[in-house]
Amino acid sequence: MAGFTIGAERVDCRVWCNYNGTGTPAIRDSNFVSTLADVKVGTQRVNFSVTMGNNTFVCVGMAGLNDTSQKCVNQNGNYESLTSTRATFQTTNADGTLQDMEYVHIAIFGT
Repeated sequence: MAGFTIGAERVDCRVWCNYNGTGTPAIRDSNFVSTLADVKVGTQRVNFSVTMGNNTFVCVGMAGLNDTSQKCVNQNGNYESLTSTRATFQTTNADGTLQDMEYVHIAIFGT
């Protein structure tokens, strides 16, 4: 996977996932994702098949209801803390209401 260097440390996109978050969440494609869990409306947990070096990795993402609408993806530490083997994501409308999204794309960078 492509990465970058900060000081002497290389940081890679270790885990990524493209999934459908509506109904029963379904992975379209991924790297180092073991399972995807539906926690509640607008909330999914991504379980990693690798262990991150710590729980201070970076999560980025985007989501939409179709291929032209962009919504928000949040990694909400107040809901569930990051661990070295999973991250929980919430998808919301512009007004902050939790909603399942058809297109969710996340990438996790760390060591």
